[in-house]
Amino acid sequence: MAEEALKDTLAVYLKRVNKISRSEIEKMFLLHTQYFDQARMENFVHDLKEKDWCILIGDEDKSIKGYSSLQLIDTTFDGKQCKFLFSGDTLVAQENWRDNLLTGAFGHFVLYLNQKFPHHELYWLLISKGFRTYRFLSLYYKEFYPVYDRQTPENVKALMDHICSIKFASRYDSQSGLVLTDGQSDYLKPHMAAIRQGRQSNPHISYFLKKNPRYYLGDELVCIASLKKENFKSDLMERVIRSVSVEWIS
Repeated sequence: MAEEALKDTLAVYLKRVNKISRSEIEKMFLLHTQYFDQARMENFVHDLKEKDWCILIGDEDKSIKGYSSLQLIDTTFDGKQCKFLFSGDTLVAQENWRDNLLTGAFGHFVLYLNQKFPHHELYWLLISKGFRTYRFLSLYYKEFYPVYDRQTPENVKALMDHICSIKFASRYDSQSGLVLTDGQSDYLKPHMAAIRQGRQSNPHISYFLKKNPRYYLGDELVCIASLKKENFKSDLMERVIRSVSVEWIS
């Protein structure tokens, strides 16, 4: 009951980035610095300004409990119109990890994309510098890459190379499938990068560590998933979406 009461006090917004106030940005960055080392305000703002939308989670005293910046990238691949939803800086305060508000808001945005762009190929471009973010894919999507139990198909690898050459240029290493740190990027604080004993037996976590051994320094694993509704693990995703109310501010 206490968890539900806490959840009810939090508001969830999908905001155009140009509607986010300076005060909100400062509160987002303050939360960011609690979980990441080498965080710089100028880098944080630059990353945010590149995006189109942002999920914001706040409570009654106007503090920020979570956020995720979202960018839409248009391209053509193999003769098809594609839209990539790229997730930038994303974080939820540890005390709110179990409330699913960020997941629900993200789901609302994915449904919006499916409705608005029914004739486009829709993909999620996710780069993971932590195993928790990577595991999100296995919870909510039937098919995504890379994954421990099957080879990435050649056409999917070509698609990843295509979009990453556009988005990350020389920082993207096609052979490893990583966006490499430039030495200026932030990285998880040690207590966030640490993996509890026994969790490495999880095949998704074990695979993430194999693919991105320097994650704790800021290297990021490139991941891709179709955002078409048929790729949802439908019961779980739809239940989470229904449980979260979102206010759109555009």
